[in-house]
Amino acid sequence: MEKIIFKNPDGFILKDKGGKTMNPKIILRKWAKKVILETKVGKFESLQIDNPSKLPVNIKQLVINEFYPVALTAFSQNKSEQFQTDVAKHLFDVDILMLAFNDNAGYQKGKNVERGIAFRTYTSFEVNGKKILYVEGTAVDPAFQSKGFYQAFSKAIISSGNYDYVTSRTQNPVVITAMTKVFGQVAPINKKPNKEEKQICEILARRLNMNGEYNPQTLLCKGIYGRMLTGVKPCINNAISKKMNRILEIEKGDCLLAISKTKEN
Repeated sequence: MEKIIFKNPDGFILKDKGGKTMNPKIILRKWAKKVILETKVGKFESLQIDNPSKLPVNIKQLVINEFYPVALTAFSQNKSEQFQTDVAKHLFDVDILMLAFNDNAGYQKGKNVERGIAFRTYTSFEVNGKKILYVEGTAVDPAFQSKGFYQAFSKAIISSGNYDYVTSRTQNPVVITAMTKVFGQVAPINKKPNKEEKQICEILARRLNMNGEYNPQTLLCKGIYGRMLTGVKPCINNAISKKMNRILEIEKGDCLLAISKTKEN
């Protein structure tokens, strides 16, 4: 079994005793618990790290090195300091970080190098005794998109905690479609939000500093991003995408707060 060689309490040499470079997943297991994601293309090992802001600086850098390329390709972005800063914020300024790996996917041509292929992050809060889970961000390598990773991440986290609602801020119909597959009804797209859901989303909007642009009755927010977040428009054509195209101008940065019950409560 490979062992980490410590050079000081907060850092390590990324090699085993034989001098072989270690797999990042092996290193990250020290701070994580293993979670199996069941997708359309089989089972994948994910690592769940609670309070990732407390990771040592060099381990955060390891995560960035492994998953920044995933975010670049997932969102069709060019490399930039601003985007890397934004990715780092979504990875570490959260309550829960989930990282997915594939044994047979690698950047080196012709080699099977285990690497990161997807991540999901969450924060949580309570409203009137109800536990609310907010999806901070999700990125899936394009080679693994439409393979059920969004649903797999969602099912895994819900099964591990007693959450009453899951929420997301999005302009992407793929996100709402995936939420619908896992949770059923998603306000405000295929149901109207009830009083409790409006209250939860209004509190969430304040937490996200959405301010005067947010409509607490419709759960819509006009122009908050100032642009479309993905480099290309999401390629999906269903009733959800058609409705979102009617009520949002994503090129201008519109979005909505989505909310679903995780169970009947």
